[in-house]
Amino acid sequence: MAENDLQDWEVTGPGGHFKVFMLQDDGEQVARTYTVRSFDQEQSRLTIDFAIHADGPATRFASSAKPGDQFEVSAGSRPGFQPRPESEWTILIADQSALPALCAIVETLPAGHEVHALIEVPSLKETVSVTSPATVEPQWIVESEEPCARLVDAALGLELPDGDGEIWVGCEAGAMRSIRRHLLLERGLSSRDVYTRAYWKRGAVAHTDHDMGEEIVGANND
Repeated sequence: MAENDLQDWEVTGPGGHFKVFMLQDDGEQVARTYTVRSFDQEQSRLTIDFAIHADGPATRFASSAKPGDQFEVSAGSRPGFQPRPESEWTILIADQSALPALCAIVETLPAGHEVHALIEVPSLKETVSVTSPATVEPQWIVESEEPCARLVDAALGLELPDGDGEIWVGCEAGAMRSIRRHLLLERGLSSRDVYTRAYWKRGAVAHTDHDMGEEIVGANND
């Protein structure tokens, strides 16, 4: 895609997602959802992180892509996440699929803001540098044979900071629901303070990007 094709592209907050349309070897066009890792409006430059994993259309495309190859993206990104101005801290919980969103969010948080990040990766070789003006405490978790199992255990054992804050969760659909259910029903947090999204679902191909687990609500829905 030529850079000038992005002159009017819109980003609606860090960690927002959009569609990438890739042409396969057989001529078929497939779409997958990706996160805006960064977007330079002045240079009209969009950065996307592709994770190379099990065979699939996105992995095949990313593995063979070279400068000059063309693809299409949707007209703009859907809303990302920005804590309320009065929040004193943010907890971010993510597996590798949501790591680009987590990094994009962290980079926008202000100095003095307290950030705790739980991040599950296949191995410690997959860790990345998480930089921010905020004070960030990352905890890297190596996944077990069951992806997100250790992430859920760590999330359920979280000690929440004092003061006003919010929690953002991005991971596998079932794990996301386990964490959301615990935070709302067992910890008694308000749904206004807990933002959850499934980035994939075990056994599903191209899981919907609208899965927020919103059917799980707590008593404190102020």
